[in-house]
Amino acid sequence: MRHRLTVNLENHTIDRSDLPEEAAWLGGRALLDSILLAEVPPTCHPLGPYNKVIIAPGLFAGTTMPTAGRLSIGAR
Repeated sequence: MRHRLTVNLENHTIDRSDLPEEAAWLGGRALLDSILLAEVPPTCHPLGPYNKVIIAPGLFAGTTMPTAGRLSIGAR
């Protein structure tokens, strides 16, 4: 099972949860986009409190494949 870490800068907490089954086989930009679409409103201000910065590893992170250590970083 793949996990997700959520860092809340407002109350200084870190939460670890399992990814939903439909997102477990996504990686990189696909994982980033699925989280943004599900959790950030489309009219969210870029510097507003409801926006999120997401750092998503690629699907093959942790393997010996070339470019497996690539990360995708995104926000709305």
